[in-house]
Amino acid sequence: ISGGGNADGPVVRDSVGIEIIESNQAAWAEGQEWQLSAEPLLEIGDTEGDSLYEFFRITGVQRTGDGGIVVANAGTSEIRFYDAEGRFLRAVGRRGEGPGEYRSIGRLDVLRDSLFVSDYGNVRISVLTLDGAFVRSVNMLALGLTIPRTVGLLSDGSILLWAAAVEDLESKAGVNQAFRRYHLIDPTGASVDSVGRFYSSEHYVELRDGGGYISRGMPFGRWASAVTHEDTFYYTDGASISVTQYSSRGVPFRILRYPADPSPVTGDDADRVLERLLSRLDENVQRRLRSIYRNMPLPAAMPAVSALLVGNEGDLWVGQYRSGFEPSARCWWIFSAAGRLLGSMCLPDGYTPHQIGSDFVLGVSVDDMGTERVSLYGLVR
Repeated sequence: ISGGGNADGPVVRDSVGIEIIESNQAAWAEGQEWQLSAEPLLEIGDTEGDSLYEFFRITGVQRTGDGGIVVANAGTSEIRFYDAEGRFLRAVGRRGEGPGEYRSIGRLDVLRDSLFVSDYGNVRISVLTLDGAFVRSVNMLALGLTIPRTVGLLSDGSILLWAAAVEDLESKAGVNQAFRRYHLIDPTGASVDSVGRFYSSEHYVELRDGGGYISRGMPFGRWASAVTHEDTFYYTDGASISVTQYSSRGVPFRILRYPADPSPVTGDDADRVLERLLSRLDENVQRRLRSIYRNMPLPAAMPAVSALLVGNEGDLWVGQYRSGFEPSARCWWIFSAAGRLLGSMCLPDGYTPHQIGSDFVLGVSVDDMGTERVSLYGLVR
């Protein structure tokens, strides 16, 4: 989108010590929008049988200071290293429980000269050098965390994550809201502090005869997103384009808003999403699930946000909600480091960004056959 340049700046006000920045239009004037290169500057991926360039379930990809690319290939429990031209250098890791081994790689983070590999199967975070040598691990289970998931790293090496808590679980029939506890692990991994309780997602619960329940994701249900930046983190509950910035201790100090009207949810939307969800399932399963989903209440409006990402320059990318059960975003609202809405950018279909640099966007492309490739695009600001 484009606004009228700097003619009408954002409305900035204070509410009990919290700065609120509300952008009524984009800052970019016509012709000032950021541009993505028409084609990738570099692609890594091969369908011709060379396993060193074949990927399965990439859960993280990052570019290092020398232009090299590190890939978390969860399907083989490996961390792979490629040079700036995309040539394979080495792979470390395998499936297992020992040092430098993984059972379920969830994400990959880079902080200065270290790699942080979140392994949800072993409930720990492994710290490696940029060459892949194992340094140490952080045992999240020993810290008393249940089903932890990493949000990101702070500038001092602290790890922000969320974890489940028994007292936050709801199991009443119908629509339920899930909450998560955010925690901060100190840089040594020796202790953990509570940051706060935050909304997580919506789900639909069916009570079973004789006890127990089944929880299912909801079409058009909103889910929260969070991302770290320096010694703070951003959080949104996904309902609207409103993102709150918190200190590392969970104290809110800034809210970024763009008052976009949410799209209404119609019966046609529900039918389209449901049929896409059920299309690959057995007919008997389809009939049973179709009845269940038909009985779920639909929200009046779709969520607004599905993801957050912070660029290396401090720009905040807010992923626009797509539809139904689709968690990825194709188009993104972009806010400056100062909190003003700049405009929006749409990325190629099937492309998920993992890192936004000063002049590049690095992510994963998935084609119609499910083939994964690492794709590096140029970015002109």
